[in-house]
Amino acid sequence: MIPRAVRVVRGWVCGLGVLALAVGVAGCGCPDIEAAPPSPTPTFLAQETMCEVVPSRILVEEMSFRTTDYAFEHHTSTGENGANTDTFICNLNGRQGSMTATFRIRIAYWPGATLNASSPYPFSDLDNEPPNNDLQPISFDDVEGRGYIWITNRNRAITAAWLYPDNHALEIQLFTNGEADYAYDQDDIAAMTDLLHALIPAIPPVAARTDQSRTWVPFP
Repeated sequence: MIPRAVRVVRGWVCGLGVLALAVGVAGCGCPDIEAAPPSPTPTFLAQETMCEVVPSRILVEEMSFRTTDYAFEHHTSTGENGANTDTFICNLNGRQGSMTATFRIRIAYWPGATLNASSPYPFSDLDNEPPNNDLQPISFDDVEGRGYIWITNRNRAITAAWLYPDNHALEIQLFTNGEADYAYDQDDIAAMTDLLHALIPAIPPVAARTDQSRTWVPFP
């Protein structure tokens, strides 16, 4: 098992230093799509849905996250045993609250019980973590599966993870680029929980559609 502290560092370096996201695991394993950096005076997108599935209402009203740009892709395929092995990746850039620093949300839906928003690792690593106050188990009455949610990187990042009954896994990361003097708390955990709840049923049917190559909005 890879210690979570090591995964966090590895994911952070891989995500912020490389910001690479490819459908497939190569190199450090970062999914290699990066939304274009926002302009000094950003224009916030007014779409009701980002990346075909992410509700702007939750982003704006619950997370105070206003999107400047995003990139996404999804692919469908069949594994050796005939099971679906679909993937979905979405990266959003934006501003949170009154902060002027860049904030990011990464979303990855991946087969093989693999969490891959920044660097791939098995969902079972979370199950094997010793009991602590950071890693909070989570479940919902109306969707199948189970998950965890936690705050890391000196309270500057929130991660939510979900394991579906078919062994796909969903990971969502919300974090600042390090310039903002902001610490996430339980209110932010509640908002991330609502986003996770909304995306669990929304992503699989989109990932199973005809392949969507990497798409930037707005196009750089």
